[in-house]
Amino acid sequence: MSSPIQFYRSFRNILAEQGIRHVLTSGMACVEYGIQQTTKDTDWVIDPGDLAALVSLLEELEAGLSGRNWRVSYRPLFGAPLQKAYLEHGWTSHLAIHDSADSPEHHLDFFGKPPRISVEGALSGSKHGVASRLVVAQMKKTDRDKDWPSVEALSLQAFRTDIPGALLHMRDPEVLTLSWKAINEEQKPRLIEKRPLLAELQEPVHGLPRCLAVERAIWEQTNKLRYRAFQHEWKDFLRRWRAEEDFAWPSGGSFFEQNRIVSEAVVKYKLPFDPLGGTNGRLLLYSEARRVVMNVFAASDDLMESVSPPLQEILV
Repeated sequence: MSSPIQFYRSFRNILAEQGIRHVLTSGMACVEYGIQQTTKDTDWVIDPGDLAALVSLLEELEAGLSGRNWRVSYRPLFGAPLQKAYLEHGWTSHLAIHDSADSPEHHLDFFGKPPRISVEGALSGSKHGVASRLVVAQMKKTDRDKDWPSVEALSLQAFRTDIPGALLHMRDPEVLTLSWKAINEEQKPRLIEKRPLLAELQEPVHGLPRCLAVERAIWEQTNKLRYRAFQHEWKDFLRRWRAEEDFAWPSGGSFFEQNRIVSEAVVKYKLPFDPLGGTNGRLLLYSEARRVVMNVFAASDDLMESVSPPLQEILV
């Protein structure tokens, strides 16, 4: 019986053997970096071009063609099938795997276009199949309180080798101020471009603690609205699918059969590829997120402009 860590490392090695471009991120990546996490799930970024190879691999692992005899199944969560057209637009696929008869159920989430970062950015700088600390920190900027201590811890670890990169994620006002003084002047404009809040360290106007609070709220609200858009489209799709007389999902069949069923269903019942609606949809969503935060904090237009992350950083 394999533990969650043993299983993920075994699965990582199998992906590497098959040449499937991948990287582990989120909670289990934090475990690898020595940051305490109470997670048993694993989150994987897969190059969208390799998703068909991943599906074939999972079918082989379940069929026992590789000497293994796994049980692979979709989980009853909202998400899309393991298809490039869906995952490259931000959907997630949720799977459960038993790698032996007595193993616990291992939960795996697959991304093709992870939230808050490009797939190229996620795959670059990885080591031993684990996303870099800065990539994990970016993905941890969610609307969940439990994720934000990891952002700070990862940035402090990254500070040892990449001070400029760490500055994009630091949250502690004192550490942030001291770190800003430690870098060359020529590096600062580019950092401010990626994280406008850093300009407050150049010429204080609004107060750093308030700026940090508003900035975090923008990340949180944007993620909340993004999640809600995908959830809404899934619920509408599932409502249409459930109207079938013999509806059952996930089915008790093989992964091959499950994948066929859900792949046919998303076509028949019109699950959209991109619930956010392209660049214009993302602009509207981000505008709404900032409007909400502005009202909550009674923030001025100037403050909002001073701390709002660029669209390409917060909503890739």
